[in-house]
Amino acid sequence: MDEARDFTSNFLKEYLKQNRGNHVSLLISHALELPLNWTISRLEARWFVNIYEKQENQSHVLVQFAKLDFNILQRNYLEELKSTSR
Repeated sequence: MDEARDFTSNFLKEYLKQNRGNHVSLLISHALELPLNWTISRLEARWFVNIYEKQENQSHVLVQFAKLDFNILQRNYLEELKSTSR
């Protein structure tokens, strides 16, 4: 497993050296910087919404739905925090 991880990491780093500035390279550099299993899923989802929103072929409805979902959940967390702190 370590050998496979090292191989893919090296391959992706080489890809980044050759292909800077496109959408895929942004996703790759983010994944290499901080693996998905080390992140907080809701914050990572917000990051992906921001990246998807910048794409040319995005679905405006999907972006609005994702933002609405994120904001509703944030409001629920805030309400739970308020009730817990009382």
